[in-house]
Amino acid sequence: MSTEKSLRKLPKCFIGKEKTQERIDRYKAHKHEAQCKSSTLAKNGDTLSVWYDKEHFEDLLHEIEAAGGNGIRISFGMYEDDHKYYPSQTCLLFNVTKINDANFTTLDVNIEDEPDYEKRKKISGSTEKQEDFNLGKLCPPRCNPTGIGD
Repeated sequence: MSTEKSLRKLPKCFIGKEKTQERIDRYKAHKHEAQCKSSTLAKNGDTLSVWYDKEHFEDLLHEIEAAGGNGIRISFGMYEDDHKYYPSQTCLLFNVTKINDANFTTLDVNIEDEPDYEKRKKISGSTEKQEDFNLGKLCPPRCNPTGIGD
C-alpha cells in the first residue's frame, strides 16, 4: 500500500506563476494605466482583480448541468457611475453557454428566458437589486488577499 498522495494532472488552464505574473504586469503597464488616466473611471483606480468564493463556481456548474451546457463565457463589463460599492469599476460577468446544434456555435444561456425563471426567482427570494450585483469582490477597493472580512 502506497503512502504517497494520489497525483492529479495539472488543470488545462495552468500557465505557471511566472507567466501569470508577466501577464498581470503587462495589463497593469499597458491597459490598466491607460484606463486609469480616463477621468470617467473610479476615483480609487480601476479593477485589478476579482475574488469569488467557491459557492459562486459551484452554482455556475449546476447551471451548466441544468442547461445541458458546455461552459462559461466571461465578459468584461462596467458598473454604473452611481453604483454604491464599485462606481465605474470594471467587472466580470459570467454566462453559462451551450452548443447550438443547428450550426455548432456557442450560445449564452439566458436564465430569464427559461420557462421556470419566475418560479426560481420567487423561491430564491431574489430582488432586482440582488440580481444586478454579481458578488465578486473587486480590487481596488477591496484588496484583502484572503477575501475574508471585506
